[in-house]
Amino acid sequence: MEFKKDFKIKPLFVNNEGLVIFTDGTNDVLPNQLACEAYGYKYDQKTGTCNSFLRNNKLEENFSNLTNKVQGANNKIQTGVHNTSVVGRNNIVNGENENCFISGEGNTINNGINNATVVGAYGKAIRQGELVRGGSTEDKRNQYQSSVVHLSCNTTDNTPTNMEINDLTDEFINTEANSILGFEIFLTRLEIGGSSGTAGNFSYRHIKGVIRVASNKVPTIVTFNTRILGKDGSNGSASVIDTGDNTGIFTIQVTGANNVNNIWNATVHLNETKTNIDIS
Repeated sequence: MEFKKDFKIKPLFVNNEGLVIFTDGTNDVLPNQLACEAYGYKYDQKTGTCNSFLRNNKLEENFSNLTNKVQGANNKIQTGVHNTSVVGRNNIVNGENENCFISGEGNTINNGINNATVVGAYGKAIRQGELVRGGSTEDKRNQYQSSVVHLSCNTTDNTPTNMEINDLTDEFINTEANSILGFEIFLTRLEIGGSSGTAGNFSYRHIKGVIRVASNKVPTIVTFNTRILGKDGSNGSASVIDTGDNTGIFTIQVTGANNVNNIWNATVHLNETKTNIDIS
């Protein structure tokens, strides 16, 4: 493009954001409004930039929500949400979520949580793939809900191994401060091979207990009992643990045997009560 009469700068290129960069023939420069509009572009006075098009955030949000379905009043779906359905009122999907479902009132799915389902009233999904049944009211002093998550892992030796939610790396069961979580776990261990393993050997155990999470997120884990419901071959071992640093994040740690290939699968039922009263 040639220099327009009486102008010492001209457009050089347009970036992916629509910003027009000018040049004086040697250096890249940002034009003033007069130069920008002289070459047929739009000048944004708020940002002081020259644009080939002005971004429409509302339009972008509408495009990003093409795969979502919303029914009811005052539901909010933030940006980056896909393949998600919301039915009811006053529900919130906080962004960067996929494949989620909400039905009810006042429910929430936290930012970045995928494959979650929340039904009932004032429930909150804070864990990947979580199924939540909210049982609260609009009074936010105390919140009640029950939920289910799944944990899994593989072992080939006797190294203690932390099970992960939905087989996602470093995804464990996080908690909220000032809460009590009763847990009931059904854990399956299945041998699938290894030089010392026997395909088809298994153990199936039931673990019950409770976790108190203080205001500083330090958890106290009390395991009520663990029992083997059935087995063929060895048991392996399993326990509910804090993943470290007293951050209120826990999981199941399992241990197999050397040269035995195990797959582990756990269904974790949570009965959760949260309060705004500080718990020490």
